[in-house]
Amino acid sequence: MTWNLNEKRPKVLLREPFSAKYTLLIDTNILSGGIELKSKAEIRWQVDVKNISDDGADINIITLHHRLLENNSPIINDVSGISNVFASMYNEIEVSVDVSGKVLRVNNLDTIKKKWQWVKQDMEALIEENEGFKDIISTNDELYASDEKIKMAVEANEFFEVYFHHFWGKALPGGKGNVFKYNLFNTSLIEWQYDLRQVSNNSLSDFPTKIKVTGTPVTIIGKDWVQKAYAAFSHLQLENPVPIFKDSAEYAVTPFGKVLNAKIERSEIVDSSLLFARYHYELIAENQEEDFPRTESLKENSGRL
Repeated sequence: MTWNLNEKRPKVLLREPFSAKYTLLIDTNILSGGIELKSKAEIRWQVDVKNISDDGADINIITLHHRLLENNSPIINDVSGISNVFASMYNEIEVSVDVSGKVLRVNNLDTIKKKWQWVKQDMEALIEENEGFKDIISTNDELYASDEKIKMAVEANEFFEVYFHHFWGKALPGGKGNVFKYNLFNTSLIEWQYDLRQVSNNSLSDFPTKIKVTGTPVTIIGKDWVQKAYAAFSHLQLENPVPIFKDSAEYAVTPFGKVLNAKIERSEIVDSSLLFARYHYELIAENQEEDFPRTESLKENSGRL
C-alpha cells in the first residue's frame, strides 16, 4: 500500500517485485431442478512480478497444475477435461498490467499461438472420431488470428479475476461503479457497484492490510429482467422469483502489494430448492512467513513514494 500526496486515502499498488507460488481453491455448487452439481478444483501458479513503474508492472504466470479434486457428476469430468486442453495454451503467460491489474499487453503472443498449432494438430488427428472438433478448430483459428482476442482470453484467466479484484489503484475507503458482468448462469448482464474498505488501520506499515469488497447490483432486477434471465429454466415453474445476489471478498495484502490470502463469495439464489449457483474462491500464498520481516524496511522508508 502506498500514499498519494494529492489523496489522503491510501491505495493498494504493486510496490516491489516479488516471486510467489499461489494455490486457488474453487468450490462450486449449482442446483437446477433435481440436478445438483458440486465440484472442488485446485489451481497452482508460480507468479513473478517485476519491472514496476508508476504505470503498472510486468507479470509472468506459470500454471503448475489445474486439478479437479472432487465432483459428483461425469458431466463435470467431461467439461473439465475439455477445459484443461484449452487452458494448456495459457499455462505460460507474460503480460504488462496497469495499476488496476488490467492487462495492457500480452508479451508472449508467439508462444501462445504456437501452442494452439500443437493442440490443433492433435484435434485434426481425432476428427474422424468426433466431427465436433471441426467446429472447435474453426472457432479457435479465428481467435488465435487476433492478438486482441488472445488478450481477452488471457484476461479471463482466473488469476487476474481473483488477484486484482476491483480495489487495486482505488482510494480506500471508496467505491467502483460501472462494472458490467454476466450473472452466474451467464444469461443476462448486471451492472455492479463495489464498496471498497480497508478494515485495518490507515497506517502504511500495517501488516497485513485487510481489504473488504462488497458488491451491490445497480441493475433493476424487475419482472422483465427475471423473465429474460431465467427463460431457459421455465420448465422449473418458478413462482415470482426474486433472485438474491452476493458478490463479496476479503483480502490480506502486504504493504508491497503482495496478496497473502483472499476469499471471494459469489452466489445467485433464485429459489433455494430449485435454482441457485454458489461459488467460493480461496487464494493462498505459500511461505507467507518470509514476508513478515520485510515490514521493518517499509517502516524505515515509509516516507518514500
